[in-house]
Amino acid sequence: MDLGQGLSDRTSLPSSLRCHSFRWFLDHVYPNSGFPDEEGDLYFGQVREAGSGLCLDALGTRGPAGMRQCHGLGGYQVGAQKVKKQF
Repeated sequence: MDLGQGLSDRTSLPSSLRCHSFRWFLDHVYPNSGFPDEEGDLYFGQVREAGSGLCLDALGTRGPAGMRQCHGLGGYQVGAQKVKKQF
């Protein structure tokens, strides 16, 4: 088998199937995914306090945020700092 031809077939497959990009999927199918926005996010991830190892945590959907042990699983401990300095 000619690997060059096989690779060419694989790279042309998304075009022939008229596939959209992953960014298109996030924008049109799953806009509330929480994925970083290419144009508006300066930072995306955890806010960790170096001395204690605690992370900023939304602690659910209601009430004020607080500090909790960092778990690295995302969820309520992930945020994005926007270009307009919003978090």
